[in-house]
Amino acid sequence: MPGDKAPGPDGFTGVFFSKCWDIIKEDFLSAANAFHDLRTPNLAILNSANIVLVPKKEGAMSVADYRPISLIHSFTKIISKVLALRLAPLMNSLVSPSQSAFIKGRSIHDSFLSVRNAVRRLHRKRTPSLFIKLDITKAFDSVRWEYLLTLMKELGFPTRWCDRIAVLLSTSSSRILLNGVPSTPIKHGRGLRQGDPLSPLLFVIAMDPLQKLLDLATNLGCLGKLCGRTATMRVSMYADDAAIFIKPTRQDVSSLAGLLGNFGDATGLLANAHKSTVVPIRCEGLDLTPILAAFEAQKTNFPIKYLGLPLSHKRLKQVDFQPLVDKLTKKLTIWNARHLNHAGRLTLVKSVLTSQAVYSITSLRPPKSTLKEIDAKRKQFLWAGAETLTGAKCKVNWPRSTRPMVLGGLGILHLGKFSRALHLRWLWRNWSGRQTVELGLENPCTKNDRLLFAAATFTYIGDGSAAL
Repeated sequence: MPGDKAPGPDGFTGVFFSKCWDIIKEDFLSAANAFHDLRTPNLAILNSANIVLVPKKEGAMSVADYRPISLIHSFTKIISKVLALRLAPLMNSLVSPSQSAFIKGRSIHDSFLSVRNAVRRLHRKRTPSLFIKLDITKAFDSVRWEYLLTLMKELGFPTRWCDRIAVLLSTSSSRILLNGVPSTPIKHGRGLRQGDPLSPLLFVIAMDPLQKLLDLATNLGCLGKLCGRTATMRVSMYADDAAIFIKPTRQDVSSLAGLLGNFGDATGLLANAHKSTVVPIRCEGLDLTPILAAFEAQKTNFPIKYLGLPLSHKRLKQVDFQPLVDKLTKKLTIWNARHLNHAGRLTLVKSVLTSQAVYSITSLRPPKSTLKEIDAKRKQFLWAGAETLTGAKCKVNWPRSTRPMVLGGLGILHLGKFSRALHLRWLWRNWSGRQTVELGLENPCTKNDRLLFAAATFTYIGDGSAAL
């Protein structure tokens, strides 16, 4: 349990438990054993949470613009963490490869690259299709408990395990913190609390049947089969962000709308067609208005944003990366650099500005001009803050600033070199058998990257002694 996380209603942090464990361990273990044996008549007292509303965007005005984060009672949070640690090693076998969230060995970039490759493959083969970016209304807050518990029993979870999950869900309650003042308790009837260590794993288990329903609909002929790998991987999910590929026919759209409706009725996870997006692929000459009548989503064209990254069926241009540069510039204007010394600016450059760029260059290959522009923003903020950067203000030249601190630098990541290392990581995952999604050769690596990887790796055949 992290020592510096915000406390729940009890006010205890992880530091308290680590420092006072010798004093409280007997009482804590007694309560934990009571939960293990399902002797929980008073668990509701320890299963409360304070909800903090975190704005999703700047200028949030309505309740829908805020994300509820639950600050849970420390005892329940530790119990949930123990259950999550026991469940995590089984997630790879429980959840299909189409889901990339909250599972060890899988990455958000797996989902993005698999979707991007499917889009480009369908466009290259001139296969008319529809790419649907699905929006689910209040996903975590809407999961039906009856459905989740029934699903877990069907997956083979022991009855005692399901009973413990049921107890945690049924005894939960929350208070909303408004200006630091808690509201009256709200008794929960559905949903999973954001902030609970167990909630992400339970949510992806609840979402996984969507993949199986789409496969079943394809096998029964309700959905038309697509070409190549997209035929077997027509949906890609990262938590509640789902990308679905179908054929541009009335039958496919109507079948998908009915399937999503039935899925929502059973699970509580309702698809919001008006906030979902449909992007046609090779649909020139088709009148999509009557085709999309059963699923009235927003129709747009590539490039679009998916999982926070630009997605297109063509090679991305410099203008497609301009939102990333604008985002960094916006952050710089918010920070008041005049009140920060050089050490504070260096920390922000290394931890915030660099991480924003790293997320994009892991799956994409931005032009060198974009990387130079980002470097210029980082350099200006580091040495000049909000003022105009001149050569006299630079205490250390930029190439030396990007060296490791043990070599006399400032430890700032060199984006060009680090992006190559991140791209070589895709080759390493594929070579070592750790790639969860079949990407083939369609990854961000160039020919030079492959030659460098081949020169840096080797394979040898042993004598078999280590196998005995």
